[in-house]
Amino acid sequence: MYKKNLLVCLLAILMASSAMAQSKIGVQAGLNLSNYWGKDSPESSMKPGFQIGLVTERYEPDSDSKLRNFSYQTGILFSQMGGKTTDLGMNTEMTINYLQIPINVRYNLEFGGGMGVYVQAGPYIGYAISGSQKTEKGGTWESEKVNFGDRNMERFDFGLGLGAGLRIMNNIQLGASYNWGFYSLVKNSTNYANFYNSHLAITLTCLFGK
Repeated sequence: MYKKNLLVCLLAILMASSAMAQSKIGVQAGLNLSNYWGKDSPESSMKPGFQIGLVTERYEPDSDSKLRNFSYQTGILFSQMGGKTTDLGMNTEMTINYLQIPINVRYNLEFGGGMGVYVQAGPYIGYAISGSQKTEKGGTWESEKVNFGDRNMERFDFGLGLGAGLRIMNNIQLGASYNWGFYSLVKNSTNYANFYNSHLAITLTCLFGK
């Protein structure tokens, strides 16, 4: 409950600060290629998923400001993560659906005519709202919901992302980022395992405003 309340409070603070800063607001959607990492994670391959949500960006190319090339972007996303594993000839696909808040600081280079590029870095936090697992047995796929309590699966997640992208006509952005989770997905009887999310995101963002 504490982690869920923390997620809600951070979202409220971020959206309020963005509103006061008169930031641009837009829509972001894209492809997630997710996987696991960590010494306790199973051998896995990337699983495709998607993300979609609302973002807001504070960006003022003011020639009198020392920080004119910097901006920050945040928002709330529905983001799918998970992975594909094979063990003893049995294939398993896990999909976890998160509500995710990224907080990225960007450095922007403008080329003129509304064109430019950026690099970004920042943390994210997430909360799993649902999940499913598909298992192939004898050529037949069986699906079941993930029960976070019974399986010791953690709902909370946080990590760090690095990325870069292209700005077109100021308000359209094509980007790619890689994100590493640092909060274990599972918990055994004594401690947290070294078993984390990771994903490559390829996104299109459309902002509205001058």
